[in-house]
Amino acid sequence: MSWHRAIALAVIGLVLLHVGALFVYSPGDALFALTPAAPTHSRLGVLALVCLALTAALALGRRRLGLGRPEWRALHLALAVAILGTAFAHAVLIQGALDGPVGSLLLYGGVAIAGASVLYTGLLRPLRLRGRREPGAGDPAP
Repeated sequence: MSWHRAIALAVIGLVLLHVGALFVYSPGDALFALTPAAPTHSRLGVLALVCLALTAALALGRRRLGLGRPEWRALHLALAVAILGTAFAHAVLIQGALDGPVGSLLLYGGVAIAGASVLYTGLLRPLRLRGRREPGAGDPAP
C-alpha cells in the first residue's frame, strides 16, 4: 500500500470517527449541521465531508467512469484543495476547540504539511517531470 493511500485511509477513518462521536455526544446537533440554518463551521464541516466522500468514490470508481490520468489528477487536486480549505475553516471557526499553543501548532502545522503536499504534487512535481520528458516524434531535437 502506498503512503498516499495509507494517509487517505487514515484521514477517512478519523473523519468517520469524528462524525460518529458527534452523533453519540449530541445527535440533535449532528443532524442540525445538515440543515441550511446550521452555523457556518458546521456547514463547512459537512462540505469537507462531502468532498472527502466524493474523492473516495471517484478513487474507487475512476476506471469504471472512464477517467483518464489527467482528468483524475485535476479532479483529485481540486477536491484536495476544497477539502483542505473547508476543513481548515471548519476547525478555525469552532470556538475553544484548538485554543492554546498546542492546538494552534497542530492545526497550522497540519495545514502547512498538507498544503505543501498539494503544492508539490499539483504544481512542482509536474513541472519537474515535464522538463525530463523525452522528445516526441513531432518535437524538435535538442
